[in-house]
Amino acid sequence: MAGASDPHPWFMVVHEAAAAVGPRLGRAAVKPGRGEVATPGWLPATRKGCVPHLTPDLLARVPHLDALQLPLQDFYPDTAALRGFGKGVGAFVVDPDHSFFLTAFADGGAAPERGGCAVREVTAHEEGTIAKEGVAVRTGGGRTVVGVAAYMDHVLALGPDAFASLAPEISCLSSRKQTQKAHELTLQWLDTCLQRLPRESGMRVLGVVGGGRHVDLRVRSAQETVKRNVDGFLLSGFGLGESFAERETLLAAIVKELPPHHLRMVAGVGAPLEVLQCVEQGVDLINSAYPTMATELGQALNFSFLGVSAAAAEGGVQIQVGRPYMEDALKVNVRERAYKLDPRPISLGCECYTCTHHSIGYIHHLLSTHEMLASVLLNIHNTHQYSLFFEAIRTHVRAGTLGELKRRLLDALKHGR
Repeated sequence: MAGASDPHPWFMVVHEAAAAVGPRLGRAAVKPGRGEVATPGWLPATRKGCVPHLTPDLLARVPHLDALQLPLQDFYPDTAALRGFGKGVGAFVVDPDHSFFLTAFADGGAAPERGGCAVREVTAHEEGTIAKEGVAVRTGGGRTVVGVAAYMDHVLALGPDAFASLAPEISCLSSRKQTQKAHELTLQWLDTCLQRLPRESGMRVLGVVGGGRHVDLRVRSAQETVKRNVDGFLLSGFGLGESFAERETLLAAIVKELPPHHLRMVAGVGAPLEVLQCVEQGVDLINSAYPTMATELGQALNFSFLGVSAAAAEGGVQIQVGRPYMEDALKVNVRERAYKLDPRPISLGCECYTCTHHSIGYIHHLLSTHEMLASVLLNIHNTHQYSLFFEAIRTHVRAGTLGELKRRLLDALKHGR
């Protein structure tokens, strides 16, 4: 845990907009000896510490990906092996190269598994379901309530590089009374998390900022969380029923209250336009399962609106993807029979292993025969494309041309190309 007077801050802003709220570039040195996390960046959702369908050696091929997310329910309460192992979750899952962020998704804010990883759902919280005893999560053994003391025991057993404090997950469908109650519990639990964390642990603490759809409660939550000795902030409760316009208003109100040189993270959004919206409001890190969800549906990401691949930027070929049967403007439905004999890669110019070694026709065949390799090859491509999207965001933020990237994305969404 780093304090405000830490002479070696773990997160540094290296470029920011002139406005009080706007896009910025940063670097998070989560743990010495591991790669820095470039921001705006992507934090992939995992299942048991692994990105679905990708072994650590395959994940290492994904460009500019240095950190992963761990959901609470994946290891809870079976942490005895980890506690006995004593070297942290990264070594336990044989992935010493990535930093791990632990988050606690409350029941109703996360499904146990869809697409091989924890995802969030819009679920109305009924009156009385937010309890001071803790949050309800779905584990392999069924639904269980996790209190703050048990949560911190879990954190210390896992040994992540950073973790979010325990907090109820409040959607925009929740009443003001529930949201107020959740706000109070979030602060109480944050204080307990900080008290129970050994000073020598080296873990970074993200304070959770809640408040639902109520701007005044969002502002109050941010103001109170800032008073605590935290290393960054998780802006929670997004992707749970709010409109696009509401999200922008809420993000702007929160960010204005946060210190400029602390990391800001959002979970629950992931579509490219949602990502750009968050980046425009000064968000640094986005936790998302977007590529894996596309993989599970037999879809390949088609981010041709980026214009060129990394090779094209160095004089290589331009990505040229013109495919029929688009699931939407940014995805190719590989299950369609039109691809049965197609010898081309998913994306011409894409440098991922899948596109440089296999055709879309072969992947269609694998999907048709229910071969596991189909998901492996699709997720290699999808995680590669999604990471290149964030690389493009950082390039445009640095150049002051993020609006141009957004214009191209909107044009692609409008015209299906």
